[in-house]
Amino acid sequence: VAGAEHRMDGCVSHTSVVRYDAMNELSGQQSSTVALLDSRRNGVVISSILHRDQARLYVKRVREGNPEYELSPEEQEAVEAAMAGTPTGA
Repeated sequence: VAGAEHRMDGCVSHTSVVRYDAMNELSGQQSSTVALLDSRRNGVVISSILHRDQARLYVKRVREGNPEYELSPEEQEAVEAAMAGTPTGA
């Protein structure tokens, strides 16, 4: 049983999606950020930023709630919403 509990602690159990207009260039909230975290606040934050002429994808690792790189306000919102268990953006 202890082995199964350990494996479950490492599973993605907290998720959130935040949609927004990046750089005020496009309307319709075409950019988005997804937070995928386990019970120890380990995981990733994935952001897709859409501009008129290009799209960019950013991935940032999170360890025990601490990001490897500074989070944007939208990325921080996604992490906080994931850990709180409240839906955001959708």
